[in-house]
Amino acid sequence: MAAESLGGHLASGHGRLHTLCPAVNGASAQDVDTLFDLVDDLNRIAGILQEQAEARHSPPATR
Repeated sequence: MAAESLGGHLASGHGRLHTLCPAVNGASAQDVDTLFDLVDDLNRIAGILQEQAEARHSPPATR
């Protein structure tokens, strides 16, 4: 595989969006399942970054 990338925006609150574009270049996959694992990893990274962006700009928790 030459390259795989994922692009989009992270919603960080207050109407702000941050551009996201993680990419993998020159990866090798023995089979299609390994390729899907790679794509799943990119999606997990995007999910973690979105959670962090939301948490960073959300109001503090009240008790």
